[in-house]
Amino acid sequence: MVDDLDPLAYLRLPRLDVANAISLGKMLLALVPKDTSNTAKKAAKRMHASVEALEGAWRKRVRLEELSDPRPLDRKLDICWSALHDRIAAWEALDEHPDKQARASEAVKLLFPEGLAFLKLPYVAEHAESQRRLDVIDERKLAATIDGLAGKEFRLAVQDAHKAYGEALGITKAGAEQSDAPALDEPLRKLTAAIAAYNVQLLAHAEDDASAVASVRRALRPVDKFREAQGRRGSGVPADAPPPESPTPAPPTPPA
Repeated sequence: MVDDLDPLAYLRLPRLDVANAISLGKMLLALVPKDTSNTAKKAAKRMHASVEALEGAWRKRVRLEELSDPRPLDRKLDICWSALHDRIAAWEALDEHPDKQARASEAVKLLFPEGLAFLKLPYVAEHAESQRRLDVIDERKLAATIDGLAGKEFRLAVQDAHKAYGEALGITKAGAEQSDAPALDEPLRKLTAAIAAYNVQLLAHAEDDASAVASVRRALRPVDKFREAQGRRGSGVPADAPPPESPTPAPPTPPA
């Protein structure tokens, strides 16, 4: 084996979490040597499939976790109801339009008798109060009046936000269960193994063909960068160039 290509350095990978494993896999795929062996190319394809499997499972898990958290949807509903209230209530100040002023006062009295205090209630209670106001709009046939005062877009925004909020709370639709979220341990293990297997094939190619040493060293450089960055962080020295942990552009498909 070439002296400066220690196989243990590439078989014992740096500690990788999900984000770093995906990033490292993509960085390696972007540097697959064009003149490498067929076995290394096949290993690169398997690594590519493992990257996609882990990334797909991760995205699904993140989406399910977001759906199970009602806080963003609670804020959205608060904003929509507040905007609708303000649009309607603004007409009460305009004496020059007595007809709209009267309709606005009636709508505010029916929909917001206590202002927007209901938006500070616990989740389920707030949803119930929101539903009651939407029922009043239907029962009193206020949709046309509200659309004329505030704009149809504001009323529909409240309806959409209310629907999404109810689904997140599991009231109008079964909510996302945490148990439905895919486990990431196994796809992470498979990707780590695929990276190590790919590294083995690159090293074997360098062993068989001395002219390939430079390209193999360059192809393995992402592993070195990750290990160096972890070493700097472990020593307490700030890492000037840590490995990327944000999504990187999708790499080209490894050469067939």
